[in-house]
Amino acid sequence: MFARRLVGSLLICTACGRGPFWGFGEQPRVSCDRADFLFVIDNSGSMREHQRQLTENFPVFIDGIHEVVDRGVDIHLGVVTTDRYAGNHGDCHELGSLVTRTTGPDSSTSVCGPFAEGRPYMTSADDLPRAFACAAHVGTAGDSIEQPLAAALGAIDPRSAAAKCNSGFLRDDALLSIVALSDENDQSPGSVDSYVDAFAAIKGSPEAFALVTLVESLCGDRVCNADRLRDAAAIAEFGFSGTIGGDYAEQFTSAVELIDDACEANER
Repeated sequence: MFARRLVGSLLICTACGRGPFWGFGEQPRVSCDRADFLFVIDNSGSMREHQRQLTENFPVFIDGIHEVVDRGVDIHLGVVTTDRYAGNHGDCHELGSLVTRTTGPDSSTSVCGPFAEGRPYMTSADDLPRAFACAAHVGTAGDSIEQPLAAALGAIDPRSAAAKCNSGFLRDDALLSIVALSDENDQSPGSVDSYVDAFAAIKGSPEAFALVTLVESLCGDRVCNADRLRDAAAIAEFGFSGTIGGDYAEQFTSAVELIDDACEANER
């Protein structure tokens, strides 16, 4: 029997191991004709340059995606921050709420959404590089207690506080790719395993999602930053961990190759 506990409004598995998954029952077969991309971006004080590099190199990522899947692929693309985000419209400030408006120092200070189809996430109808540059410049006013794993789960868990705001983003039959960017260790409550298992549970299979983490590579006398994000990528069936300070074009090329592998696995 799996142990479950509430973390805020999220129900996570605390003793899942690598066995069957709880909660959501049989899921439709994933098709790579549909792809959901969730970018989890650290919005703490040290992230200005990393956000700039991310948006400048985003075209490399999206062009690579179009090379490995059909250019007519139906894309959903959303951005969340590693804490509650004050810039959003209305009541959509909870951890995991998709970014539609930015605020604060080093942000784009813009109303980015609703996007082309009137949703809080981007689609193939958007000019994706332009729309992503708006939403991904989330600024540097965020909490120093970064929770990228909890933010990712909050964005896709139908029972989360952010679920109503994010309605329609996650599709049962689409491959989910989570790209997390942070220069600090994840401080989400609960074990790394519990989050990886929760992603798989929501998608119905550990092969139905890919996890890419871009993290700090430098180590001093203390433990390397972002070990939990590295661990999550290592645990995931399809996971890749690169360095936040490296060549983003190179990192995104590797990420696209990983997503391509996940597509092929789901099409077998």
